[in-house]
Amino acid sequence: MKSRSTSTRKNRLRAGFTLVEIMIAVAIFTMLLGFGLIVGMDFYRSYSFNSERNISLAVLRKARTEAMVNIDQAAHGVHITATQYTIFEGAAFTGRPAAQVALDETIKAQPTITLTPVDIVFNQLDGSVTTPGSFTVSDGARLSTVLINNEGRIDW
Repeated sequence: MKSRSTSTRKNRLRAGFTLVEIMIAVAIFTMLLGFGLIVGMDFYRSYSFNSERNISLAVLRKARTEAMVNIDQAAHGVHITATQYTIFEGAAFTGRPAAQVALDETIKAQPTITLTPVDIVFNQLDGSVTTPGSFTVSDGARLSTVLINNEGRIDW
């Protein structure tokens, strides 16, 4: 009987994990976590960039629609700086009366995004532009160019 209890005691001691096995499991888990973090951050940056491009398109479309609907019987445009969009009323962003400046709508770009400064003015009723233009949306790794032709068509 002594041999049976001795062998049972030894089997109980061998039932756990060794330090090496635990360290290997932790290393594998850490590598999977690191890979998941890299993929997740890349997905977030891509989503952020596409979101900002869509915002810029929506801002342009809003200004064009306001011009075509002939709100306040005036042209409407978008003043784009490196960090924000401003939808304005009038034939030019500068030199407008204070009453028109008070109607401006400003939308800030995401902090990781850089925009090329430009003014786009859509003519009333037909939504065309006198001076076609373009600007870029960039996050450092990706770049998207938005084009506005003389008919007011917005392409990206």
